[in-house]
Amino acid sequence: MTQPDDIAALVLAAGLSSRMKRFKPLLPLGPTTVVERCVKLFRDAGICDIRVVVGHRADDLIPHLERLGVRWIVNNRFQEGMFSSVQAGAHDLESSRKAFFMLPVDIPLIRKTTVLDLLQAFRTEEGDVWHPTFMGRRGHPPLISTKFRSALLVWGGEGGLRAFLAEQHPRTVDVEVADEHILIDMDSPEHYKAALAKLTEYDFPSNSECKVLLTRKIRVDSHTLAHSMKVAQVAVLLARALNERNCSLNMKLIEAAALLHDIAKDRPNHAEEAAKILRELGYDTLGWVVSLHMDVRPTPEEPISPQEIVCLADKIVQDDRIVAVEERFKDKLWEKSHLAAAQDRRLLNILNIKGRIEKTLGTPIENLLSSAPSLVNELIR
Repeated sequence: MTQPDDIAALVLAAGLSSRMKRFKPLLPLGPTTVVERCVKLFRDAGICDIRVVVGHRADDLIPHLERLGVRWIVNNRFQEGMFSSVQAGAHDLESSRKAFFMLPVDIPLIRKTTVLDLLQAFRTEEGDVWHPTFMGRRGHPPLISTKFRSALLVWGGEGGLRAFLAEQHPRTVDVEVADEHILIDMDSPEHYKAALAKLTEYDFPSNSECKVLLTRKIRVDSHTLAHSMKVAQVAVLLARALNERNCSLNMKLIEAAALLHDIAKDRPNHAEEAAKILRELGYDTLGWVVSLHMDVRPTPEEPISPQEIVCLADKIVQDDRIVAVEERFKDKLWEKSHLAAAQDRRLLNILNIKGRIEKTLGTPIENLLSSAPSLVNELIR
């Protein structure tokens, strides 16, 4: 990965944590701490120059930063609010830096792809401030040109960074990202609990993130979108029914895989191409499930798998209609004799998967689908 040597990242960790009642930077977050996760975010994106602004309980935080090998900046005015930390960080920047990320430490779940998208926009789209946006809403971390550094250091107005930037009339670039975490902060104990819960699902994009990938990033056509939505509805219905019978299927994984299985539908070998896209986004397990959605050979002695659910759901949805498995295999493509063996194998595998699921459910899948009013409701709204 090319190192963006002219870009710095400022992590603001000087605040009082008054609403949290605990020191936010050192709170556990998965296997690490909040501040370490923020540092790792930028490191993983190739940013070498990472600086953490400290203030409240600086003596507790600095040893951790030294172990992380990052530069720290003391803000002695931290009680004046977050903008004083922005000023302290900007004051420390060298003239060789062209722009800097600004990330409050209490927004620790940003995805690496968000930083990479902002860096790409910085290189390709002229501007002064590059804002990540999710479904039209701006979030963190903005990437800010250092052209404003001198004015920022002497500004004494009200309203913080947003008010300061508004006075500068910058050229702004909104960068759409498939990352709902740009909008999620961690100000209170309740927010912290929510962040811990989010972390358990972090390896898979949420329903909203899938929506952005489908409609704003990859931009699949309306036919593919309608099909994917219906496949997801069927897959979630099957998985929920199976879990009610003591299966342990990951609903988030199944929903995301079903929604995103055809994101490369217009390419040859589209299943593997879709998996490649997802792996590049950091979703390795999701990519693996999607890579198998065309054909899965069930293993009788193993539990029903997410890939079986997604594969079956895809095969009983024709366009955006629920059909019999056999009808799905009547596509003219299969009339070519040299593909007959592959057709027979796939059909046999699908029927075996269907049989496994029906045995667990104790009823034909058709009965389950016909009695589900939820299938008239769209997953993506």
